Amino acid sequence: MIDLLKKGVRMTELLNSEIFNRAFDYDEWSSTSIDDNKVLRPYNKSMFKLRYEYSNVFRAQFDKE
Repeated sequence: MIDLLKKGVRMTELLNSEIFNRAFDYDEWSSTSIDDNKVLRPYNKSMFKLRYEYSNVFRAQFDKE
C-alpha cells in the first residue's frame, strides 16, 4: 500500500470502503464509546471472532484505560 501511495495512486475510495471501514452490529457490544477516534489495525481472522480478540487487536486503547 505504501508503494502505491508513493506512486500517486489515489486510495481514498479504497480506504473509505467497507474493506477498511466495517460497521459491526452485534448486540453484545455496546454501540457507543467515549473514544470516537477511528483506529486502523490489522486483523486477518474471522470478523465474527474479533469480539474475542478485541483487547489484543486494540491493545493501545486498552492500555490507556
